[in-house]
Amino acid sequence: MVDGRAQCARIGELHHALDRRAIASAEVAAELGEVAAGLKPGRTSEDQLTVCDLTGLGVQDVAAAALALSRAGGAIERLTI
Repeated sequence: MVDGRAQCARIGELHHALDRRAIASAEVAAELGEVAAGLKPGRTSEDQLTVCDLTGLGVQDVAAAALALSRAGGAIERLTI
């Protein structure tokens, strides 16, 4: 799993595996957003492992912050930064 296929293939740990032909690009099961949105499955059994390469996508950071803010409700008004 990766946060963004193209970015991970360029600057993530994935590019090392691709360069060494240890994995093919088509073998990347999903992007994190696809799993989070329910478009693709994550693990389908407890004996499976998830290997994840996260390079940091700003859009995912903003989405996570928006979700946290919406779930915080009125609590955010009392937050002092």
